Amino acid sequence: MTAKARPTKGCDDGERGTHGLTISMVRQPRGRVKLVFDDVVRVGTARPAQWSTKSFFTTIGFDWDDLLEVRLTDQDFVNIGFAVAVRLAAQYKASRRTSR
Repeated sequence: MTAKARPTKGCDDGERGTHGLTISMVRQPRGRVKLVFDDVVRVGTARPAQWSTKSFFTTIGFDWDDLLEVRLTDQDFVNIGFAVAVRLAAQYKASRRTSR
């Protein structure tokens, strides 16, 4: 799997957008886990950023051991990345429409 963009290393410059996602893990029965994606909105401008949950977006399920050992398939990583990219793009487009 190749990526067009790579994470950058360095100091945190403190910049944050006004909308984002939180991702949390919820352990499930029978050795499963789900990642829960929620839309969040930034509260104020103080640092560190404070976020408030706006709405639920989606979940993606995995085997608990596979997630903890990062033994996910390339398709699993694609699904996670796709969910994140699509939602952030949708939030940006929606915020531009309401700010006009």
